[in-house]
Amino acid sequence: MNSMFISHLKKAVITGFVVVGVLTAVILFYLQNATDTCKALTEGTERDECYKHLGIEQNNPSFCEKVLNNDLFMTGQPKDYCYIEIARHTKDERLCERVSAQADTMGWNNRNACYTTVAVLQKNISLCENITHPQQKETCIRSVTALEK
Repeated sequence: MNSMFISHLKKAVITGFVVVGVLTAVILFYLQNATDTCKALTEGTERDECYKHLGIEQNNPSFCEKVLNNDLFMTGQPKDYCYIEIARHTKDERLCERVSAQADTMGWNNRNACYTTVAVLQKNISLCENITHPQQKETCIRSVTALEK
């Protein structure tokens, strides 16, 4: 190889590393600022919503953990919604275990809904076995079966 080619190759590799480093710094700066913004909010519901949106936007369940209130009637269960949306985006059924299994007055719960969503996205009927409510389980099975036809 000629020395001019090797020189250009070295410059290209160094430039690539610099670009990756700068992009990493920008992303970390953005995440730190977004996290600081959420921390600075003093009202609980606003702070929870901030972390929920950040978790969903980044597909990062660690932000869902920062949501403190998960009351169905007061706040619409933002922590559950955060996990369910990330599970939907990533098709990761393991996140469903973090979702509340607290049932509503009809006996339905968000964890079961999460498993149904991911089962349909994965077209994986075996995930329906994780569902505890008979009607929700049947809905899951029917939904996945319909996709197989």
